[in-house]
Amino acid sequence: MNERDDLVYIKHINDNLTAIFTFLQTTDTKEKFTKNFLIQNAIMYQLMIMGEAVKNLSSEFRKNHIYIPWSDITGLRDKLIHHYFGTDINILWDTLQKDLPELRKNIAEIVKNNQ
Repeated sequence: MNERDDLVYIKHINDNLTAIFTFLQTTDTKEKFTKNFLIQNAIMYQLMIMGEAVKNLSSEFRKNHIYIPWSDITGLRDKLIHHYFGTDINILWDTLQKDLPELRKNIAEIVKNNQ
């Protein structure tokens, strides 16, 4: 895979993150999030697609951006797809609040630096 292909996937991941944060604006509290099945599913879908895009990044690209937890992203994707009914919404909320803002910042920076 070449660098151009990696950038296509990174831009897609950036779009997934933008969608997730747009969805989160409608459920700005944990209570609202845990009660909103549609938003939960929309966000989980974006996370699954994002995880699939990460799996398509070249190993060289991932090594060059080692500060991004690639295996955590793909691991979350695998858990969501294979253990959907075992998804703990509280853990998902915490991930969205604690981990995704930093990931979004890092991915946006990669996109910006490669335009």
